[in-house]
Amino acid sequence: MEELRIGDGRFLICCLQEEEITFELCCETIKIDKTLLKFVPYKYRTNELLALIKHFNGIMKYIPHEFKTFEICLDAVKRNCYDLKRVPKKFKTKELCVSAVIHSRWALKYVPKKLITKEFFELINMDYEEGIKYYERTHRKNLDEIMGMTLLRKHETGLPVNIWVYEGGAYNNKKSGHLKRINFQVNKSVHPIINLMVPMFISENPTTNYKSGNELSQDDIDLIKKFVILNLDILLKLGDSIGIIEF
Repeated sequence: MEELRIGDGRFLICCLQEEEITFELCCETIKIDKTLLKFVPYKYRTNELLALIKHFNGIMKYIPHEFKTFEICLDAVKRNCYDLKRVPKKFKTKELCVSAVIHSRWALKYVPKKLITKEFFELINMDYEEGIKYYERTHRKNLDEIMGMTLLRKHETGLPVNIWVYEGGAYNNKKSGHLKRINFQVNKSVHPIINLMVPMFISENPTTNYKSGNELSQDDIDLIKKFVILNLDILLKLGDSIGIIEF
């Protein structure tokens, strides 16, 4: 099952002590996988390092505020609309917000109220009255739980399904007894489908309430469990700092 292990070479940096990490190692790591910016010591997250990154979607959370530019923010939201959440207010222009929301209405949650005009909804091809109702609804409903997950696509893991990892240990509440968990998609579509997710708890003995059915066999479920066991330490560490990423 070695093919199920998350690329060991790519994740070397997350296994080192900070004093063992050099700027050169950070540069080589980022060239291979930009998402590992989360493990780069803050002192090395410089313009020189960021210049090695082609696209910034999914890593906005880990870019120092002082190094974020309009160009970086625009590139990010064009590829991952949820990155609008991480854009500094001064860069939330009409152009940038339209670039984000045109891909998904959910991003409306992070558009400044001053931009919510009839012209804005015309630019995103959305009826004004419908848009206003949706905007108000996104501010009443808490979508942070959904947006606080990182997608690991099936072609990256070798699994038959897409999986998600919750960020920040949101479900590692000692008082309630909740454990950190992944969610896995209960069909084998290559497209992420959020409303077809079920949880599996991250532990040495992963458990899920999902029963095998038409889409997923027991062998598929066992494969997901083996993946969790093989990558236990990495998944737990990712769950402490992860945001929405597109691979």
